[in-house]
Amino acid sequence: GFYLITYNDLLTAGIDPSGIDPATMRIFSYPPYVQPDSIDTGGSFEEDFHLSEHAVLYIGAGSDEFMPGDSLIFYGLGVDAWADDIDPSASHRDYVEHPYDRENVYWLTWGGEFTGDARRMEPRSVDPTPPYDREVTSYEARMHIELDLLYDAVHTDDRWYWKSIDPDVSSSFSNKFILDAPAGPSGAVRTQAYGPWDGENIPNNFNNTANYYVNGANIGSLTWTVSYDFEPSFMPILEAPVTNLESGDNSFVAYKPEGGNMYILWYEVFYERLLRAVSGSLDFNAPQSAGSAHFVVHDMPVGPAFLFDVTEHESPSVLTAYRRAADQLEFEDSLDGSPRQYMAVSTSALARPELERTQVSSLRDDPASVSYTHLTL
Repeated sequence: GFYLITYNDLLTAGIDPSGIDPATMRIFSYPPYVQPDSIDTGGSFEEDFHLSEHAVLYIGAGSDEFMPGDSLIFYGLGVDAWADDIDPSASHRDYVEHPYDRENVYWLTWGGEFTGDARRMEPRSVDPTPPYDREVTSYEARMHIELDLLYDAVHTDDRWYWKSIDPDVSSSFSNKFILDAPAGPSGAVRTQAYGPWDGENIPNNFNNTANYYVNGANIGSLTWTVSYDFEPSFMPILEAPVTNLESGDNSFVAYKPEGGNMYILWYEVFYERLLRAVSGSLDFNAPQSAGSAHFVVHDMPVGPAFLFDVTEHESPSVLTAYRRAADQLEFEDSLDGSPRQYMAVSTSALARPELERTQVSSLRDDPASVSYTHLTL
């Protein structure tokens, strides 16, 4: 989401903002990918794992000092994210989890001997001027539901699983998920199955089956084979359409017959959701079609708000000339058939990172002296 750094935030972190030229303020982070664990699979010296600079939005008087009332806004990703939040060309269905970190770190710098100007968000007008090629009233919301409670270094892709279903009896796993503002009852559910191999019960541990239900209706089944060693290709994925989703509480159930071994890993829910903000913000995607599209975001708190294009997470654009009326935010944008991701956020809903002053000679290979502040999301 979007994070706000104010004059007072810097003071509280022990930094004198008057000594900072806002034109030199930059924010860097590592890409949200796991660094390779051996030279054979690459290394952190490769370009994909270098610090990269992010475009930021500076709001202030524009003097050569960071003054009271000045602020900096940046877009940050956590360590877990949907793949296309990181790379817009990635699958809209893939979820990326960092196996080691729980928090992401960004670095705020000022001064230093950098080449070129600091990156700033580019403005783009989205003034809603009819006629429009299409009205967009909903988007595909996504929920990745997973708990890493139990450890298995052999039979899981990330060494963790949610629950093991008793192999000796017919049993099931059930979990409740809550849908907010669905546009209708249709959607999709996605899940993956695998299980441990147990040498004491060999005949029943090679071929396993599970049936899946949403709100009591069967949506399909999975059958998989467990080998002696972990074999990712044996971990089947079920993606099934559902037509009985409800606003509020819904149930997901996995049923395993007697004799099979099964881990519950995760499940995902995809559904069309109305353009309604929650707690002052909404992160939503546009349809991948071409032409002018008209959007109206509802339930935005009264007061100042921002609208951003976050398709490229390192270089979001700040969208201007949108219209506000009561609790609505209205805009129009020209689509080109490629992925497009937006975020509407009220000023009051901007997150605040944890700031920790860290003095290092440089985060680069040259000896330039730069001041850095460590931002934890």
